[in-house]
Amino acid sequence: EESDRAALAQFDAAVKLDSGYASALAARSKVLAVIANQTNRIEEARLFYDRAIASAEAAIKAAPTLAEAHSALGYAIYNGRLDPKAARRSYERSRELGEGDADVLRTFALYCAYTDRASDADAAIASSLALDPLNPGAFRAAGYIAFARRDYAQTEMKMRAALALSPKFSAANAAIGSALYMKVQLQEA
Repeated sequence: EESDRAALAQFDAAVKLDSGYASALAARSKVLAVIANQTNRIEEARLFYDRAIASAEAAIKAAPTLAEAHSALGYAIYNGRLDPKAARRSYERSRELGEGDADVLRTFALYCAYTDRASDADAAIASSLALDPLNPGAFRAAGYIAFARRDYAQTEMKMRAALALSPKFSAANAAIGSALYMKVQLQEA
């Protein structure tokens, strides 16, 4: 949380210098949503998600074709308001605008996986991995997508690939443990 709040301070400073700096507004939105995910106080989480949505909307207003801004808005709506239907338009727009952006495609793929659109998720994560084959976040996302499909062997394989690229990805270890548990390999889990 400390590094996320430090990043937020930097994005706030950038936006203070240029209120129309769309990339900083979109990144600020993502950091606000991450901080909201980390808190255990519901009112604080709501406040951070509301700020994340406002920042993403400001980014879209400043740069309507910035894929990252639409992705950030979809993420904040989906996670902050728990409204996958309302988030869909933003995610779809981010994919349209960000066909060549591995991170936009990764985020879109996760949204699809969690909303029962497995073939769209598979296509988007395959594109993300092809664009950036050294991105541990893309492999972690591929693992989560496999887990959503209940393909626990693939989950383990993708998470191990993420760990090979970034050994401190604790979430990958947790996902491997969950996959092993679901395969009833309790000792290994």
